[in-house]
Amino acid sequence: MNRLARVGIFTSALLAEPAHATWSIVAVDTQTGELGGAGASCVGRFDVGEILDMAVGHGAIHAQAALNFEARDRGAELLAAGASPLEVIAAIANASFDSSFQERQFGVVDLSGRTAAFTGSATNPYAGHFEGNDGRFAFSIQGNLLTSERVLTRARDAFGEGACDLAAKLIAALAAGRQGGEGDGRCTPRGYSADSAFIEVDRSDEPRGTFLSISHVDTSPADSVVDLTASFESWRASHPCPGPRDAGAPDESFDEVLDASPGPERAPLEDATADGGSDAEAKSAEAKSMDALTNPSTAGGVDGRCGCRTTRSVRPIPVVTLILLGLTAVLRRGPHRSK
Repeated sequence: MNRLARVGIFTSALLAEPAHATWSIVAVDTQTGELGGAGASCVGRFDVGEILDMAVGHGAIHAQAALNFEARDRGAELLAAGASPLEVIAAIANASFDSSFQERQFGVVDLSGRTAAFTGSATNPYAGHFEGNDGRFAFSIQGNLLTSERVLTRARDAFGEGACDLAAKLIAALAAGRQGGEGDGRCTPRGYSADSAFIEVDRSDEPRGTFLSISHVDTSPADSVVDLTASFESWRASHPCPGPRDAGAPDESFDEVLDASPGPERAPLEDATADGGSDAEAKSAEAKSMDALTNPSTAGGVDGRCGCRTTRSVRPIPVVTLILLGLTAVLRRGPHRSK
């Protein structure tokens, strides 16, 4: 073996070692097409963000424990070619592809909401993973050489809570992993959970790294997860959570409910002046008919089902109907008597 080959093997070994003792989340938002990942580790000057690779518009992979860059890159290539996460794991976590695959850990997700994970039998305890899909967000959470399983269960629970978007879910999950003094088993004795942390979220219609990409490296004695969370909050100030649906076209489905509901006749309003009434009477009749149909609001309002403002046309009650209702009321009261 020549000197160059030996140097290459030695360099690969050095690069693989720092990814030990990592907890991370790789996830997708199937509704928006966003892909993302976040992770933390006790690795000094190594950027733990290297565990993530993206096939933007397809899926994402985390490769950790004894990080195998070739497996990470191959996983992203397979996702871009349309392979499922399970197919990716099958291709890279086997002895034919990698004789040391039992030292590896992977989490894979795609925009179809599919997930897969692998934790090799030779990874350092505590090591494990969780996968999940709530119908919109799909995730894989994995870790090794952790203080306990609670790092992952807390991250999983935090990801499942009602954060406004994928980015918020990722940072919440990562931060939850350090609660109670937990985290990377090598950093916690020094009083912090990790010294390297990252978060990245990419959109399907934008180049990788342009939406959200933050990394903190070698933060000791500060906690990298705390620093990352502060940086995320600064980013969030200029990238606010998605708001409620804006005002838009009429809610046709709601109009159909109105049309099917029993109620006063809603033929076009007739001209009150044609029956000898004044302009003021006509306007009053129109206002009453609109109130009758939209009780208690006017034609525009807030649809309680979606929280959005809707605008609907209203067909008022005919004047003839109003006159008949008025005569009926007079007859019920009887003749007017003066005192």
